[in-house]
Amino acid sequence: MEYFSFFPGKTTVPVGTTIKFQITPLSYESHTATTGPGGPIDNPTSYLGTIAQSFFSKQFVPQGIYPSDPFGTVGTLTPQSHGNGFWNSGALDNVKASPQPTSNSVTFTAPGTYEFYCMVHPQMHGTVVAQ
Repeated sequence: MEYFSFFPGKTTVPVGTTIKFQITPLSYESHTATTGPGGPIDNPTSYLGTIAQSFFSKQFVPQGIYPSDPFGTVGTLTPQSHGNGFWNSGALDNVKASPQPTSNSVTFTAPGTYEFYCMVHPQMHGTVVAQ
């Protein structure tokens, strides 16, 4: 049984905090931790909505599967990251034969409320408040 949720669902951290998004050890699913403009469920034509919808089409948008920062680096996040507040962990999974990592980290370098979604399962939603 899989539980499709970020845990905790909401957290508040000081600016400068690094959060590690990690797949639960017994998960059989791939997930992302992605933030940016728009909600994929309530605004399917938004930036994140378009990325999430692409997982169910013939041509997926690469920003949904690949990390927004180089592999092996800790990204930084502000409301202006990548021009629009976008940050993506990239696809994360537990499959040993897969090239995808099990985790990715980001440092919150500016205050704000950051809404995270899984692009594979857009009903998964979590919030990080940096203050």
